[in-house]
Amino acid sequence: MREFDRFLGNYGTSLDLKAERFWLKKRSQQAQNAYECGQDCLQKNLMSSAFFWLGRAARLAVNDPKVNFAYAMTALKMGYFEIALKRLRVLRERFNLKEVVFSEILALWFMKRQEEAANLLEKALSYYVPPAEIYSFIHDIVAQQNKGGWAFLSNTGLLKIFSKQKVSIVLDGRRLGQFEAGEINLGSVFQKGIAPDWMRGHRLSVKLGKDHLFGSPFDIRALTRCESLVWPTASAIEGWLWYPAEPEYIPHIKINDGPWVKVETIAEVNAQNPLGQFRSFSIALNELPQKGRQTLHIINDHEVPLMGSPLEPKLGRVLDGKQPYPARFLPAPVQPRPARSSLPRLTKPSCAVIIPVYIDYQTTMTCLRSVLENTPSAVEIIVIDDASPEKSIVRALDLLAKERKITLLRNEKTCGFPASVNKGLHYAEGSDVILLNSDTIVPKGWVQRLTEWLTPQDVGTVTPLSNNGGLLSYPSVEKENPFPDLRETRRLDQFCRENGTSVSIELPTANGFCMAISAECLAETGLLRDDIFAQGYGEENDFSIRATARGFRHIAAVNLYVRHKGGNSFKGAKQHLIRRNLKILNALHPGYDLRIFEFMRRDPLFLIRRRLDLLRIMQEERPEGTVLLVKHNYKGGVARAVKERAKQLSKEGFLALQLRPVPQGCSLELCYNPDKLPNLKFTLPEEGMLLGSCLRRLGLKHIEWHHLRGHAPWVRRLHSFLNVPYDIYVHDHVWFCPRIILLNKDGHYCGESDSKVCANCIKHNNRDFKENIELNELLDRSQQELLAARYVKAPTHDAAKRLLRHFPSLPEIIIEPLEDEITVPARSRPQRQHNGRYRIGVLGGISRWKGYDILRDLGRYIQDHDLPLDLILIGSSKDDETLIASGVQVTGPYEDKDVLSLIAMQHLDFAFIPSVAPETWCYVLSWLWKAGLEVLCFDIGAVSERIKEKGNYEGKIIPLGIPIPRLAEYLLHYAKRSSHYL
Repeated sequence: MREFDRFLGNYGTSLDLKAERFWLKKRSQQAQNAYECGQDCLQKNLMSSAFFWLGRAARLAVNDPKVNFAYAMTALKMGYFEIALKRLRVLRERFNLKEVVFSEILALWFMKRQEEAANLLEKALSYYVPPAEIYSFIHDIVAQQNKGGWAFLSNTGLLKIFSKQKVSIVLDGRRLGQFEAGEINLGSVFQKGIAPDWMRGHRLSVKLGKDHLFGSPFDIRALTRCESLVWPTASAIEGWLWYPAEPEYIPHIKINDGPWVKVETIAEVNAQNPLGQFRSFSIALNELPQKGRQTLHIINDHEVPLMGSPLEPKLGRVLDGKQPYPARFLPAPVQPRPARSSLPRLTKPSCAVIIPVYIDYQTTMTCLRSVLENTPSAVEIIVIDDASPEKSIVRALDLLAKERKITLLRNEKTCGFPASVNKGLHYAEGSDVILLNSDTIVPKGWVQRLTEWLTPQDVGTVTPLSNNGGLLSYPSVEKENPFPDLRETRRLDQFCRENGTSVSIELPTANGFCMAISAECLAETGLLRDDIFAQGYGEENDFSIRATARGFRHIAAVNLYVRHKGGNSFKGAKQHLIRRNLKILNALHPGYDLRIFEFMRRDPLFLIRRRLDLLRIMQEERPEGTVLLVKHNYKGGVARAVKERAKQLSKEGFLALQLRPVPQGCSLELCYNPDKLPNLKFTLPEEGMLLGSCLRRLGLKHIEWHHLRGHAPWVRRLHSFLNVPYDIYVHDHVWFCPRIILLNKDGHYCGESDSKVCANCIKHNNRDFKENIELNELLDRSQQELLAARYVKAPTHDAAKRLLRHFPSLPEIIIEPLEDEITVPARSRPQRQHNGRYRIGVLGGISRWKGYDILRDLGRYIQDHDLPLDLILIGSSKDDETLIASGVQVTGPYEDKDVLSLIAMQHLDFAFIPSVAPETWCYVLSWLWKAGLEVLCFDIGAVSERIKEKGNYEGKIIPLGIPIPRLAEYLLHYAKRSSHYL
């Protein structure tokens, strides 16, 4: 974005954090303002206006679920079903909410996609309780599907059946008998106390003969899934819970053996979920038995512990900073560990693998199979069944134990990960152990490769690399990594083995997904704290800090890769539990966060990750060799041109790589997937040799300079270092203008005056890139580089002529359009009914050189003179608020995939490109032509050239510099004339 340009460094891009926060805050405020306008319009039943404002809010706040749901529902009410469906599907994938799913079903039905609607509805009834207002709608779908009836199940055990015949009910293969249709209370069917058997079941079926009723079978675990969190304060136990499958259900909780308490209060919770009906509670400690001195077990209606339970109530003193601390919770400041021998251990204890298991049969069994196949027979595999509610898991574990493949320990009730691990640690006392999550996949030789790092006496824990391993994540530690399939998992582990090193990289903490612990470390440090961290998250960090205080180190097993799914047992409550436990962790160990931050700043694992990326990039197919495309670090036309060029090169058999500037150097990336190998970053010029060596091994054929803005000077010499040719692609006027945009201080086209005028302009105006070079030096360098290039290519004759004007000694410039020109048949022209007003569309991100001043002044003139013209900016600008105040409708930023639908929604008469400086190409013009619109523009640059080549049918040319009143008059005349011909 050009607004950020003044924060660029000498090379690479380094955005000032204050500036970044400013712009993010500004965009957030714009989204909030638009959302509030939309809500206000909804209350006044101004649906078209509400749709516009909520659409703007949704495009400004792309990831805000509340805004996107409001926009989707408004679109649904107005009949814009495609728009509604798209937003609803994204929300369903993120949150899987009841209201979203049933709204999506309605959208599909109204779009005449009845089969899809019916399939989704049948699945939805298995997981959700439908709202009463759509019962008749469900009846219609079921009748159309020729089903004998339908049913649903609620959290209270109420089974509601709509059928004209008797049905049979089956729970996990056990037939309960035949029943009449209507309401059946499953609790009364079983009559077995507070927790009837149906709550412990997994699958409930309602059948008519051999066939399931519509909606059956029901997933009891999904229907009764509860999201929750509980935490202590100095004086109370607080928390919240709700049931996503039935948000309106009023839940209950029980603390230890106390009475059931109804939880009715709906409260705001810091969560992304847009529709969560979080029921909150607060129970004073002095109201609890023995005034809350004992460990508290808090359960929901289905006897499932709330997240954060069990908990120690007095821990609230730590979190609230009250004094004195209970002795057992005294803070332990992170400090340098005492000296400890790094000599090899005299004897190597036996090893045991400890795997707590709770839910998800498929994932659990995949993990256990990989462990059984790849673990030496001498290693004991200890599995702890944490009172799994899934009978399939219970049966599978019983069978494995009977076959003596595992040692099975079982909790009577769900205790959480730390307590389950401790049970295994007690059993394996005296051995080295490996803690392993049940959602992992381990490779061959994993135990040996992991435990060999435990050889020195001062090594306490060892953790491997993983796709989801916190500080040990690969390929990225900054973004969520793709979940690899089994084949890719094996390949990644193979690369880790090939990348094997004997260098010990010390970690500030181990990670519990796969964590080897020496017997000595366990003996001196003790067990995990299961009374503090409840179901998990943070317990291994606390253990690591305590171990560090006793002189033990924590090491990365960089020669091992373990796949980890992550969050398998915690579902939607994961982030809440993490935040709670991190607060506890930092209260117990002041300075912990700083130590993690310092490790991330140093990033000692970066070189390991880069070596892995180097190994992987060498495996990329390149039958014709490699081509390097040098680009800047921004979105827009250059980025798109590079992407399209890379596609062409790939079709020709080349591996297309892009070189992008980063602070202190550059990043080498795969054009087709820039995030796949994110660690190929090189400090320049210090690591230029390494970069060159990599490119040479990849068989580099030539380099394409698309843009060198932000790059280190060394990049300009890369072709000489590798002895390969380079081609120059002209995308703007950077070769002769440090400001690039060719505007003077008044915002008008500068006319490309003589060097003295240019030098004065540069002196008194901001450069568009921060390179310490004088104008004459820039021109000399450009002359040399343009002459030395194998080819110089420009997308239009106008761009080539401007370059030749400044460098007349250049040989032929090849004209190579960035796209095939668009021809719009007459029948594709949009038709619309006029209400006396004419709608003019402007597309893109409008900066000053793109015509911001023109658009602002034109909008004001139209307002002041009450002209029947509506200006609609499909996109955003340097100052949306001012444009909106000037009467311009601003829809907000967009993505390319949405452009044509956004244009179609505006029902435009024609389009206007207000650029006042010469463009070398214009993707906006192509989009507008694809939308079937005539386009007006000023007589300058590539847009004018392309329209002239098309002739009058595709648009009109307006003299540059025309006064605003004359411009408004011309647009109105053109609108009336165009309307006459439609």
